[in-house]
Amino acid sequence: TPKVGTWNTDQPNERGCCEATDEANSERGRMMEDRWLSVDEIADHLGIKRDTVYKWISERQMPGHKIGRLWKFDRKEVDAWVKSGAAGEKDNEDSNPTKDRSR
Repeated sequence: TPKVGTWNTDQPNERGCCEATDEANSERGRMMEDRWLSVDEIADHLGIKRDTVYKWISERQMPGHKIGRLWKFDRKEVDAWVKSGAAGEKDNEDSNPTKDRSR
């Protein structure tokens, strides 16, 4: 007999509830996949530094949503943005077009 206050996950409790089903686990996995990601999480997902995320937000219109002071990202939106080629655009190296580069 289990001690009072302990969990026995091998047997149904008095309500007849057992461990989560595969279907419930699958749904939980989809919910985790669809959640908003932080700057650190999206940087990790893309394999870049967090500073690059902030640079891409300001210079390349990386899709993100500011909630208070925090940026949040939809993984699918960002993946589509990357696949569109926007993340691979060259930085504007010629910030002063009148500068003479021949010297």
